[in-house]
Amino acid sequence: MIPFSGILLFIILSLAANANADPYVIYKVPKQPVPFRIRDLMKRMTLEEKVGQMVQIERATATPEIMKEFSIGSVLRDPDLVKRIGAATALEVRATATAKHFVGDGGTVDGINANNTIIVWHGLLKFHMPGYFSSIVEGVSSIMISYSSLNGVKMHANKPLITDYLKNRFMFEDGIDFITTPADANYTYSMQASIGAGIDMLFIDTIGLVEKNVIPISRINDAVRRILRVKFCMGLFENPLADYSLVGERGSQAHRDLAREAVRKSLVLLKNGDNGDPPVLQLPKKGQRILVAGTHVDNLVKCLAGIL
Repeated sequence: MIPFSGILLFIILSLAANANADPYVIYKVPKQPVPFRIRDLMKRMTLEEKVGQMVQIERATATPEIMKEFSIGSVLRDPDLVKRIGAATALEVRATATAKHFVGDGGTVDGINANNTIIVWHGLLKFHMPGYFSSIVEGVSSIMISYSSLNGVKMHANKPLITDYLKNRFMFEDGIDFITTPADANYTYSMQASIGAGIDMLFIDTIGLVEKNVIPISRINDAVRRILRVKFCMGLFENPLADYSLVGERGSQAHRDLAREAVRKSLVLLKNGDNGDPPVLQLPKKGQRILVAGTHVDNLVKCLAGIL
């Protein structure tokens, strides 16, 4: 398994590969304004390198060869690190915080995952938007879009909310094939709709669709510009590796206690019958064995809602 720090270093080095012979490379100068550095680097990038910055792959498949050949922009991190929250995460890894899942995924009909949320605009602002407002104020660098729908419109294709509201109105700078029914029915449309709506980072490349003019190069440039801005502001080009002086914080008892507290306060306990109501499931109180069946029963990732 390649260490995450090594993979991250390959991401940065792959971008710098074509600039080594230049005596003065603006994007490598920390004192230059970030917009100048972004503009300079983007002028040096090929279409393949730009599309690579928009791709996020799983850590298990991220080898130095793949990172370099495809100029991969992001890697899904170690599940052990993903479990850390808040300030603990900031201490343990060099990564951007992500607010998710935008927006309304906690209010779907019947509470079904990736279902439809039906709500008026003022209700959306009151109940589902406040967390994103505060996250942006606190400096969150990325926002993940929900697989759910809002009033019948798939969030991954919701340009009015993603681009017009989140990006343009709030000046936010920072898995798509569930748009169609059934899923996988039209992957080209899913890519076109999601990128057109404002999604900047995907799990697959888009070179073929750009070359066929399905996705305009202007949208690619906009996405890459936002991705590079986050990386420059984080200082990844100057310091791509983690700060090892904080290695003792990783997995500390205080952080474990925080994680347990978060679990306790977020768990929902369902009672089999309450307030004198008869139990829904006729289970013996002293039963020794209970059969649990279904497609998720022996799949840890699905049981944890896919967060691994």
